[in-house]
Amino acid sequence: MVEQNLEYIKEELSGLGFKNIPEKEIADKLRLDPDKFQTEGAMRVSQKGKMEDVLYGIFFKKYERQDMYHAYAYQATLKNDPAKTQLFRISFNNDFTLPEAFNLLNSRAVHKLILDQKTSKLSTAWFQMDFNARDVHGNYKVDQVKINDRGYLVGVLLNKHPIREIQDPKRLSTIVSALYQGNAEPVTLLRNGKEIHAFVQAAPRRNGIDFYTANNKVLGLDKNGRERTAGKIMEGLPGRRKGRGRAF
Repeated sequence: MVEQNLEYIKEELSGLGFKNIPEKEIADKLRLDPDKFQTEGAMRVSQKGKMEDVLYGIFFKKYERQDMYHAYAYQATLKNDPAKTQLFRISFNNDFTLPEAFNLLNSRAVHKLILDQKTSKLSTAWFQMDFNARDVHGNYKVDQVKINDRGYLVGVLLNKHPIREIQDPKRLSTIVSALYQGNAEPVTLLRNGKEIHAFVQAAPRRNGIDFYTANNKVLGLDKNGRERTAGKIMEGLPGRRKGRGRAF
């Protein structure tokens, strides 16, 4: 039973983006057969050209009907910014993977295919954390910032800018896919015959995309690559911010 349950847990957590989970610790706790248990770990995730750690705690409980343990929630915390922490519930649909949780905690928007439980229909939506609002459990509010985003096309927005990489259709497809996952993707902007190494991320709240440097300086560029404004990258919050960049 332990081996079978462990294999199921490994498959379940792999689908949620977890790597190198503490298998022996989980197996030992399965043998103890408690009502609930938890385990902790860390995973390295790529962030702006370097690797950073996201800490996690996974919570398990026994479901008597199946006589098996399942993960029902996990806590994700940025090691470099411990105040950014969130509990994510695990259900049968609409779950955020650990890399997506990392991106949300880093103020970026994540695109998901979701199932409406009332209509049983699939739709798409962009999600982003509101660090100014918490729920009754102390978690940050996660907003659906754009639903059925036919009018918000990341690939179209990228093509408005002089980005060297998008001249290759395969590379453009890779960048678009990365932005939909909530990643900050490295790109090379061409301006006045010079190359600017930057990162780009989706900004669905403002129907745009953000370009910024590794130290979070916003590059406000028009479609010809000329700089308009500069400031600090927004924290993914609704409303005003310091050094607000321009929406593209």
